[in-house]
Amino acid sequence: MKLINFNSIEGLILKKVFDNYPLLDKYLIYYIESFIYENKEEYFSNGNLKLKYRLKFGKRDGEYTEYHSNGKLYKKIFYINDKYVKDCLIYYNNGNLADHSIYKEINGEVYKHGLQTFYCTCGTNLYTMIFDKGQYISSEMYNSIGDCKNHSNT
Repeated sequence: MKLINFNSIEGLILKKVFDNYPLLDKYLIYYIESFIYENKEEYFSNGNLKLKYRLKFGKRDGEYTEYHSNGKLYKKIFYINDKYVKDCLIYYNNGNLADHSIYKEINGEVYKHGLQTFYCTCGTNLYTMIFDKGQYISSEMYNSIGDCKNHSNT
């Protein structure tokens, strides 16, 4: 069973219900949560999972994942109230990390903030960019694809 945050608005509503009806069983909890949360999944024509996410009151909330048609992870983002926060990870179809970006909520707005790192298909670090509240600050090139000794076209 999922833990309920009783400091959230929906948690306070559920707490009031539980306080008035202490013998509620777990099935009623799932029923109440079904009004708050909706799990979404889409599939490729080959049957593999294409994307998976959760809606909270109609807005993306929690982990959002997309997959390549071969079943390997393509993208992982964390949403709160339909805004992505924290890290955004994008992967090549061979499973290696392609891009790692950091997002941060500042005064109610979400910005690319901090490092954004790009990788070769083989996993070698190509370059890093630095952002401050969405504004590009600087970048550093480590390797170019042509110079990457491990580069492959996968």
